[in-house]
Amino acid sequence: MDGSPAPSEPISLDERDLSILEALQKNGQLTVADLSARVGLSPSACHRRVKALERAGIIDRYVAVLNPRAMGRKTFPVWLDVNLSSQNAKAQGEFEAAIEDVSEIRLCHFVGGTTDYLLKIEVEDSDAFDILHRKTLSVLPHVERIVSKVQIREVFSRPGVPLRDEA
Repeated sequence: MDGSPAPSEPISLDERDLSILEALQKNGQLTVADLSARVGLSPSACHRRVKALERAGIIDRYVAVLNPRAMGRKTFPVWLDVNLSSQNAKAQGEFEAAIEDVSEIRLCHFVGGTTDYLLKIEVEDSDAFDILHRKTLSVLPHVERIVSKVQIREVFSRPGVPLRDEA
């Protein structure tokens, strides 16, 4: 997630590791005592496992998920399909470097298919998006085409990583 390289060898996770990860994905603020009680380990054994998962890069970081509406902020999410004029490494690198500085871009994926990049923009309203589009997005390096999709509502969001195979 943060751009750090994936471990060279996959780490084998046992049932306790999976239980720890499931609990922390639901609530990253669990104390070691609470977490150890949930997964059936002593606090010291639980703490060692969490630290090992952090060192292995499996636990990437801890964050707080903020609710903009509770903060009195309007959000106007817009999804963009972005196509570049060239898909070579230089064009991709220049585009990706330029979007790093655009704080309204909240998510960016390089994708396959008929679109090169999928971006999620969050602005206050349609007027703010219009200004951002005209002054910033349309002049990004190598941008050939932008297709905007206004998000009406979020049906659900599943943060985290699926940990168990569904049978």
